[in-house]
Amino acid sequence: MKKVIVLAALFSAIATPAMAMPDELLEAGVYTPTATAVSSYTTVPNQDTQEAVQEFVQTWAKTNKQIEVAKKHVAAGTDTEADRKWLRFYQRNAPVKRFTYHMNRRLEFYRRAHNWNARNHKDKHYSYTMQPGQDEARKDTLSQGFTNSYGWNVLHEEIQQVEEVVQQAKETAAETKTPLEAATVAQAINDRVYGVGKSISNEELRYYLNELIWFSAKQATKEMTAHAPAPLIP
Repeated sequence: MKKVIVLAALFSAIATPAMAMPDELLEAGVYTPTATAVSSYTTVPNQDTQEAVQEFVQTWAKTNKQIEVAKKHVAAGTDTEADRKWLRFYQRNAPVKRFTYHMNRRLEFYRRAHNWNARNHKDKHYSYTMQPGQDEARKDTLSQGFTNSYGWNVLHEEIQQVEEVVQQAKETAAETKTPLEAATVAQAINDRVYGVGKSISNEELRYYLNELIWFSAKQATKEMTAHAPAPLIP
């Protein structure tokens, strides 16, 4: 009996501090970039992420070339079923649309896994952190009575930064009618990921910064490659 009591007391002594530790990623907090990079064991973006981004952008550039040829054939009135297949494919599998879709779905996966607060206007479980307007230092959604979790804020910022790069690259290529510069766009994406990651000291969150982009780029590339028609040009 004494042994049971001693073991129970020992477990309580060990478990109580651990349970009392704050969850940095769950607690509300605004992402604040820093000028000096933090010291960390996890590189952001790591090699796998950089390679996945490069592969995605190269696939995007090759897709654009096929679409350019198909549109030229349509304009000249010489289009074939092969051209029309590419145009239909592009409607369903536009590279930027695929990539951004998977980034946002991956963020939603993390939100649900961690019960993070976010801009969840309809689903407000685990969200309420204060009475509305009680803490003026929290700027997210005071009128709703909750603020975004720090982990969600950081990953959402990463998505916004990357979306800005790919949208700008897409619009520039369309306006100038020039081929997509794959190496330049890939470097711009990786630079934005680094810009967010250099301010993050939490190792778990740095892993998520890599994984979100790596997964989204790999999945978008996989879908485009799997569903693409036979090439119009080599």
